[in-house]
Order: sequence, then structure tokens, then C-alpha cells
Amino acid sequence: MSQTKAQLVNDVRPSIALGNDVSNAAMSCDANVQLQIFSVGHAQLKLAGDRGNDSNEDKEARVLFGIDGTTLEHAAVRLGNYGGFHEAGNQNNDNALIISVGSMSTNYGGIVFETTTTSTGGPPLWGDAIPRVRIPNSGGLEIYGEIEGTAHNQVHRTVKLTGVSGNDGDGNKTVGLNVDGTAFLRIPVGTTAQRPATSNAGYVRFNTTMSKMEVHNGTAWSAVGAAAPEVTSIAIAGGLSVFLPAGGQTVTVTGTNFTATPSVVLIAADGSEYQATSETFVSTTSFTFVTPNVSADGPGQYDLKVTNPDGGVVTEENFITSSGIPAWQSPASGATIVNEYEGVAMSNVTLSATDSDGGAVTYAVTTGSLPSGISLNSSTGVISGTLPAVSADTNTNFTVTATDNENQTATRSFTITTKNDYEMIGSALFTQ
Repeated sequence: MSQTKAQLVNDVRPSIALGNDVSNAAMSCDANVQLQIFSVGHAQLKLAGDRGNDSNEDKEARVLFGIDGTTLEHAAVRLGNYGGFHEAGNQNNDNALIISVGSMSTNYGGIVFETTTTSTGGPPLWGDAIPRVRIPNSGGLEIYGEIEGTAHNQVHRTVKLTGVSGNDGDGNKTVGLNVDGTAFLRIPVGTTAQRPATSNAGYVRFNTTMSKMEVHNGTAWSAVGAAAPEVTSIAIAGGLSVFLPAGGQTVTVTGTNFTATPSVVLIAADGSEYQATSETFVSTTSFTFVTPNVSADGPGQYDLKVTNPDGGVVTEENFITSSGIPAWQSPASGATIVNEYEGVAMSNVTLSATDSDGGAVTYAVTTGSLPSGISLNSSTGVISGTLPAVSADTNTNFTVTATDNENQTATRSFTITTKNDYEMIGSALFTQ
């Protein structure tokens, strides 16, 4: 008995092969394939459902991929129109693709792209796999990130969404991600201490410590919409207008928009930054800090950078000055600067101290006093005058304070010795 080509194929393998030309009208399928459809063009398979059988909905799904269960609703994927729903309210429910798992449980996702795990003694089990993307039958879209760990200890980490690129009509490609709707977009939430150990520009989160959303600029976190602090004035303890390069002075900062305890950095002309030794919050309009050691850069003007904990920041350029105290050059401390007889005119003694930033220095006797007839020029440091008469050699001790133009001071002690000049009165006869 003669057999057709299709029958011969069927005798060889329980499968069906269909083609769109004469030579391939019937042929063998690939190994382990039960149905193979060949096409010269791009249309591989066309399946069409109709709009009839409204009272018998299971006939409306022309292609049905069932997983298990006994009812239609347990089918994972159905292709075709969905029953008579197209008749109700003129709604078009002739869907091309329906994903449904009924109301069994939210654990039965309609679409699950998953990682696989091997069960003991058997094939991979879906229940042990971790979903990567899942659309649950309860609605919504769940996107799980990259996975760390194994088996049930797997943890999702990062989700990456790549926007769709398009063309603006002028040949310029644009890339974007559109999150539509009127509900919300939830971002990571945590305290300041829970910030990522390593952060890059573009990281966004809600900081519960500050109750504000924050973004990382590649260098530091800053609150979105945070008001920058304003600095109006500073006052250095002791009435000084400068601080010492070695630091240690308390500075009171006055302004507005200070939140909690700001961070203070002094920036030198060469860009070097010096963190304040400590900062203390007083109020939203005031705080104090202790100046750092800036000896590596030395005297000069420094920018004052104030950063609130919420990321608001302001930098006042050349706002605070460092200067050393006057440095005594001569004479040596405790030196006897004059040792002359009474009645001697003197003008060759000069006290000398210099300011580290070249400012003018003035001099004044602050303890003790100069001998009568002797004076100190406050501008030049010259001691001049005529030593007074004394009945015996006399030491005069005093302290001079040198003050620079920033009101910084340095003291040094000196001594002036006035010697008695004896005068013989009358005569005497000496005999042998």
C-alpha cells in the first residue's frame, strides 16, 4: 500500500512538520520537537479565535498553555479573545494575550522570570527558585534585583532600569524612563547611619534621621531642597580678630538656617582643608567651633565652609584670618638693657617684635615702670631719656607688652640699672 510523504514522516517520528512550499510540505522535525512550522517569510504561525460561543467561554481561547489544575483559570497563558466580555458595555476585551492563574494565591505569579535551583533528587522546582521579575495575580509589578547568596538565603540587591532610546527628529537620540501615574514612587528609606557604605553620584534615598529626601553628588549626601545656612558674622574669643595658626580658639558663628550641629572646614589659599577641632550647636542662628591647627599653611586668610547635617552648605571666601602673636626679636627676655651711671643720657636702646603677617606692632609698659626721666616710644620701641640721680645703685624691673594690629600680644621683662656716681666733699690730711 502506498503511503504519503506525511505518513512516512509520521511513521518515523511522532511529530508533525509543516512548510510553506511544496518541497517542505511535510518533513521530519528536529529532535524532541513535536510540532515544527517552517516559513520562508517572517510569519511563523497565525492562530485566530472567533467571537462566538459566548455562553461557552473555554472555547474562546484558541491557544491554551496549561500548567496544571483542572480549570481554565489555572492556565498560565491564553492567546485569543476572552469569552463574551467584548459584548458587555461595548468594552473591547478581545485580548491578544491573557495571563491568568485564577485566585489560588498571590504566590502563583502570572509571569515569572526566575533563577533556577536544583531540588534534591529531581528537576528544578519553581517553589525553590527566586523570581527576578514577577507580575502577581493580585496586581502590580514586582522587580527583583541582582541576587546574592544561595538557595533560601538569597537576597535581592540592585534593580537596573534602562530607558528606551528614541530620536527627536533632528538626529539626536534621547534616553529616558517615564514613571507615570498619580500614586507614588517608593525609594529606599533609612537613617543616616544606614547610608550605603560606598555611594556614587545619583544615589537617592529618604533619610529618616532628617525626614528629608537626599541625593549623593559624587562627593557627599545633601538633602533635596535643603536651605543653605547663612553666615553673617564671627566672633573670636578674647576679642581677637584672628586665630592662631596652632588653633585652639573658640569662634562663635552667627547667621541663619543652622540645623543640628554644622560641620566646619577652613580652606587655605592653596586649597588645603582643615576640619574644625569641634563644633557645638547653640540654635538655628548660632553655633561655636574650635579652630584647627593650620600651621602647615600658616598666617593668612581662610575660607569658612559650613555644612548642615541635611547637606545645606555655604562657603564664605576669605572670611577668617590666621596670624601668629608678635614675636620678640630683641633684647632677650630678662636682659639688663641699661647699666649706666646716674645723669647719663641714653637713646641707643630699641625693643623689637614683629608680626607674622607683617602688621604694625606697638609697645607699652604693662607691669612696673621705667625710671623717672626715661620713656618708651610706643611705635618705634626706642627707650630714651636721662637716668635719674640715685643714692645707691638701683635696679628698675618692668614688663613691656608688644601688640600687633590684630590685638594679639606678647610680653617680655627687662631691667634698667642706674649706678650711683660718688662725689668727694671737703678734704683730709694724711700723715705718716
